Amino acid sequence: MSSVESQFLESNDFTEFEGEWIAILDKKIVAHAKTLSEVVDQATKAKLIRTPLFHRIPKKDEVDKFIL
Repeated sequence: MSSVESQFLESNDFTEFEGEWIAILDKKIVAHAKTLSEVVDQATKAKLIRTPLFHRIPKKDEVDKFIL
């Protein structure tokens, strides 16, 4: 079964975030940055109720990878 966040990833265009990490929660991008540590810091400072899904948007020539 897919999470709401992974379904959001599959159904939207994220070309503006190519090469960046994003944090998704409840069908919203709650943080984005060039490094995972920066995105985690942003999400922590936002004091979110739940842990978001962290995902790197690959550049056109890269392979897409999920971190769960």
